Amino acid sequence: MTLRGYSIDRRATRLLLVALFMTVPAWAKDLPPYFVKILQPRTLFAKNEPVPIIIRLGNQSERNLKSRKFPPVLESLVVTQGGERLALDPKYKSKDLFRKLTVLEMGNHKDFRLNIKRLFPAMAEGGVFSIGYKDDIYEHTFKNIQIAKVDLPPLDAHYVLETSKGDITLKLHHDQAPRHARNFAVLVAIGFYKNMIWHRVDKGFVIQTGDPLGTGEGGSNFSLQLETTPFLKNKKYSVGAARGNDRDSANSQFYVCLSDVSALDNDYTVFAEVIDGFEAVDAIGNVATTGSKAKPANRPLEEVALRDVKIKAVEAN
Repeated sequence: MTLRGYSIDRRATRLLLVALFMTVPAWAKDLPPYFVKILQPRTLFAKNEPVPIIIRLGNQSERNLKSRKFPPVLESLVVTQGGERLALDPKYKSKDLFRKLTVLEMGNHKDFRLNIKRLFPAMAEGGVFSIGYKDDIYEHTFKNIQIAKVDLPPLDAHYVLETSKGDITLKLHHDQAPRHARNFAVLVAIGFYKNMIWHRVDKGFVIQTGDPLGTGEGGSNFSLQLETTPFLKNKKYSVGAARGNDRDSANSQFYVCLSDVSALDNDYTVFAEVIDGFEAVDAIGNVATTGSKAKPANRPLEEVALRDVKIKAVEAN
């Protein structure tokens, strides 16, 4: 009897555990059946570029989500310029996105990669646009997008930093860090880097510029996602994108390494390298500064100018 009773207890325990695992928590029952996110790899573009965004549709219900339950994601995009909402091209419909996606399995998501400029033809004229999303469940505001009224410069050109210590020539790593290389090229094309200073000289570490305020607190206000690759390291004379605490907050500030700085690898995007003007980099790196413990720290005592960045075509052999 004891053995039989023990067997019954084990069976009951197993049934109880199965029931517990099959039970949906109360908080899960309150979740909407889906979620929608908008991912923006870049937010600054030239007028002749596509403007990619990613619409992420996720299933957070306790069962598979059928396509008839999907929200109208395209029709729910809210793109405005100067407070006026732009019209979605009527030939683009959400149901066409879902034609090959009949179901989203529980806990999964699907990314739809789209050229938002194609969806909203008025964006082709350029300008600053607010991106949002609103359906019956969600209302989100995302990062603004700027489409500059310039063409994308050649990425295989040389970019010459004209400084008060001499010229520094950069080669962009547009193959390994395409977002950052393109972002830098567009900023150069619109004249963003004219009349700036090198606001930070951290001896033996980096020199830094690209802030229109000259304090280290400013930028272009148009950020982009981090890009890392095992083929690009923070070696001496590498050029990387400075950022804040958010890994995807880089926009216009950049630094030049004064030595190999492996501590920055995988956390900061290397998008270019110095190919000429090494002596100018060294000269900036050797100016007297306020030091690491001062406020502001590592600020040059003499103003070191970044007068402009010029684009120099590479001559064919």
